[in-house]
Amino acid sequence: MRMKAEKPRQLRWKEAYNALQVIRYADDFVVIHQDLGGVKEAEKSMASWVGKVGWQLKAEKTSRVHSLRSYEGNEPGFNFLGFNCRQYRMAKGK
Repeated sequence: MRMKAEKPRQLRWKEAYNALQVIRYADDFVVIHQDLGGVKEAEKSMASWVGKVGWQLKAEKTSRVHSLRSYEGNEPGFNFLGFNCRQYRMAKGK
């Protein structure tokens, strides 16, 4: 007897908004979350994960930034794979 595979459940908008997002290409990755605590936890998990294969996160390539405001002296946003990723405030009244 063959059973039909279960379809992956799609996240609702609110769940997706609160979820941790990881974007990866080769050995580069970005972790995105609305909460700084979530990002710090992900950083610990990623360090442990890459440590299992003998790698380590490079401090000079690792940073925490906000996409809209300056954070810890860093300008808003980040560059990833040739793209500048950040948010911009919308002009009011238009």
